[in-house]
Amino acid sequence: MAATTPRFRAAALVLALAPLALAALGARADGPDEYPAFASNYPMGAQGLDTANSGAPRLNGGVQSFTGNPLYWLSDFFVPSQPRAGVKRTFQMYIVNQGDKVIPKGTMAYFWANKTEPAKCGEAGADAEYKLPELRPFQTYTLKVSVPYSSDLTIGALAWMAIFIDATCVAYNQSDVSNYMVVPATVLSKTTESVFPMVAMPIPTSFPYGWISELVYQQSPIVPVAGAPYTASIRVQNIGTGPLPSGVFMQVWPGFGNINTSSCTNTGGVTVELPKIGPGKIKTVKVEGLVAPKGKSSSYNIVLLDSTCTLGKAPVDYTGLGFYNIMDAPSAYIGGVQAKGQFTFTVKTTPKAPKANDTMTVKVKFQNQAETEGPIGKVALWLKPVAAWNAMQDGGWVEGAPCAYTGFDFSADFSGIVLKPGQSKTVKLAGVPVPTTPGWWQLSVVPDINCTLPASKGIFPSAPYASFEVVAP
Repeated sequence: MAATTPRFRAAALVLALAPLALAALGARADGPDEYPAFASNYPMGAQGLDTANSGAPRLNGGVQSFTGNPLYWLSDFFVPSQPRAGVKRTFQMYIVNQGDKVIPKGTMAYFWANKTEPAKCGEAGADAEYKLPELRPFQTYTLKVSVPYSSDLTIGALAWMAIFIDATCVAYNQSDVSNYMVVPATVLSKTTESVFPMVAMPIPTSFPYGWISELVYQQSPIVPVAGAPYTASIRVQNIGTGPLPSGVFMQVWPGFGNINTSSCTNTGGVTVELPKIGPGKIKTVKVEGLVAPKGKSSSYNIVLLDSTCTLGKAPVDYTGLGFYNIMDAPSAYIGGVQAKGQFTFTVKTTPKAPKANDTMTVKVKFQNQAETEGPIGKVALWLKPVAAWNAMQDGGWVEGAPCAYTGFDFSADFSGIVLKPGQSKTVKLAGVPVPTTPGWWQLSVVPDINCTLPASKGIFPSAPYASFEVVAP
């Protein structure tokens, strides 16, 4: 049976995203905005993520073709958080092909500022229309969206912004259900100004374990030693319409503790002043001097914005949870490097589309994610059809457990390559057998499977993965 990603799997995206959606109940900001809003087509059930009905593939016997919705999408926060009459609302969407076939160029994305009736496939009249590029299996496209709001909208009334990805239902014949969402919000006047800092929504590289597992923040080192300091980098966005003033603070803790999200006088952690952030802008704020807790194999960065209540009577709600692993003694730790703007990793095949039943070279970029130098070690590689396992959702395919991996299709020893702290290196696995069946496949790799490094024994890896096409001879 496959070992996949560690700990709290299905609950993780709920931890990461649901508090943001529910922040309406407790968020404070300098202005009238009620809540932050975003959109995703991942199903939510009464108990959180509805993975049974997600349409995402699971490894199941001889599964060879994908039959569900091939599109997954997630937005960042809408700016402004509440629409203004006569003002454009802007945001980014990350649109992913999680299926096993190429989605051709020309898939349409439609947006309406106020639509009260369900949309139909191919319906005209959207306020903003975008044509998507070709999407290969496991590829992510970042779409910048701008939706104009009419000055004729009634102030104080609800506007029902509609999002329709694959609006002509070419990629999926049920996109009018699975890729359609309406997000209501109260319309404010054009001159209404507000300031609203939030921990920015996650981006594709925030999910090295897959999008239903732990969300991570950038930090250095990525894997700290228990009791040792590290630096976290927190992306903060102003989703209001006015600039963030000076004197607004963020408080970050290296783990759960006695934190009162309604208090302006929390102690502990590290407090830093936020820079000035313009409307809609995102700035990355470094938080130095955090100390990884002892006696734990992992923890979370906990982030509280406006912690001293400069903007309101209470802080912006409990908006930040970023997972990280901890090692109990100094060691190197070798991990993969995600590709820019992608859920997938820097893993490539040569040739790009190898012939079935031939051999290929696989190039993988590894990084030492700790503060002690060490070797890459022996690398194992697994091959699976894209349709057999949704690595983007569940993380790269791995069989077995640390120091006892099984079922891999190829291995190569790179114990002679030693990486310094933070150093990256691309290695080549030559002579890898190409699957015998044409189509889209995925490969995943794990370094140091022979556990020459102490940290490799206690940390379940985020296996680097990517897709590639196998063509007929």
